[in-house]
Amino acid sequence: MYKIRILVCDDYDILLKGIVQLLKLEPSFEVVGEARDGIEAIKLTEEIHPDVILMDVNMPNCSGIDAAALIRERNQEVKIIMLTVSDDQDDLFEAIKNGANGYLLKNINFDDLIEHVSNVYKGEPAFSPGLANKILNQFSQIASQIEMESCRQYELSSREKEVLELVTKGKTNKYIARELFISEYTVKKHLQRILEKLHVNNRAEAAAVAVQKGLIESDSNLFESV
Repeated sequence: MYKIRILVCDDYDILLKGIVQLLKLEPSFEVVGEARDGIEAIKLTEEIHPDVILMDVNMPNCSGIDAAALIRERNQEVKIIMLTVSDDQDDLFEAIKNGANGYLLKNINFDDLIEHVSNVYKGEPAFSPGLANKILNQFSQIASQIEMESCRQYELSSREKEVLELVTKGKTNKYIARELFISEYTVKKHLQRILEKLHVNNRAEAAAVAVQKGLIESDSNLFESV
């Protein structure tokens, strides 16, 4: 039976030895290395090629998060699980950005740790209860910020938005002029500015961007070329 080869990295020797001894109780695991800081973890990863790394976050010389980033640059296959006492949201997201496949708190029970290590080896993520919700909330906030910034960057005037909404409904310049009580010449000028602001070449592309970015809502796919 193939054993999952594990490298354990922690700067507290008593914790390191304790984790190693527990992992050795699992027949499907093999502890192939021990590191006491991020630099040693990077070096051992290159030498012994573990399947999974259990890495503490806060360590001297090189933190676990920095080590994860450097290891990930050189090795896309190894699985990295942060095993830490820190439930700080910044640490959590920095670890994920730097290539960690999981983030577990050290109060985890042994059976759950075995299950998480096995699942991460198979390609699944691993997070302690409560941390997954933090991730979802953060991504939701990021998505909202991106959407708001996307809308702000175009800086369409209220009149331009009115013109754009009618364009997405497939209305002609003549119809738009009559609907908004302006001349066709003015409609064309508005369209020119809309194309410039949205960085597109024609009204079809403008309508597509408007719907995609949530600048307006439209159910129509009938567009007239400028």
